[in-house]
Amino acid sequence: MTPAARLQMAIDILEALDQTAQPVDRFLKSWFRTRRFAGSKDRRAIAERVFSVQRHRARLGHRMASAGPRALVIAALLEEGEDIGALFSGGYGPEPLTDEERAAIATTPPPAPSWVQGEYPAWLEEQLARAFGDRLLEEMTAFVGRAPTDIRVNSLKIDRDAVIAALAAVDMVSAATPYAPHGVRISGDAGNLSRSALFESGAFEFQDEAAQIAAELAGAAPGMRVLDLAAGAGGKALAFAAAMQNHG
Repeated sequence: MTPAARLQMAIDILEALDQTAQPVDRFLKSWFRTRRFAGSKDRRAIAERVFSVQRHRARLGHRMASAGPRALVIAALLEEGEDIGALFSGGYGPEPLTDEERAAIATTPPPAPSWVQGEYPAWLEEQLARAFGDRLLEEMTAFVGRAPTDIRVNSLKIDRDAVIAALAAVDMVSAATPYAPHGVRISGDAGNLSRSALFESGAFEFQDEAAQIAAELAGAAPGMRVLDLAAGAGGKALAFAAAMQNHG
């Protein structure tokens, strides 16, 4: 796919997301499943574009004075210094810029209010200010960045240091999580870790440190009967199984 075609698909996805309550990751999986012409590099680039726009919707919408998907993507491209006119040229890419879009691009936006800086809904400001006070902006901006990739080492098969060493062998930087005893945090892009031999061998599971801590606090031990009530993908149940050494 050309860069312009990738942009158009990102816009199509953002438009479709406005019409559904599905989580973005789940929606993207079903979207790409029916569009096999998009290669793995295309899917990654498109998904990164969609997630980036979703994380910065308030700022991007403020820049273009519009929350429409096209406007959000244009604002993102402006920040990146891209030649928008060349990318928005029709064909498989987005339709050419409208006069309104060109005017918005040429306009200097007014100073961003707090809700734009913190990427939270304006209608929630009063309640959030009540909860966080002077720390409101600090607390909200902490949510904006991309979350790190955490994995939980399967202690029944391998220890944490061995996993960290194995990741280093393939030039992937990682370190022990601050609190979870079996957690490893990946620095930067995790790449195709879900397709690695290490993952396929059952050496680890993808699991945020917060979920690992919750499983650890449950205190599962061999011989217990443990109910993972309201389990989703079963990540905590797997953590319990390891803690119980498969006896329980």
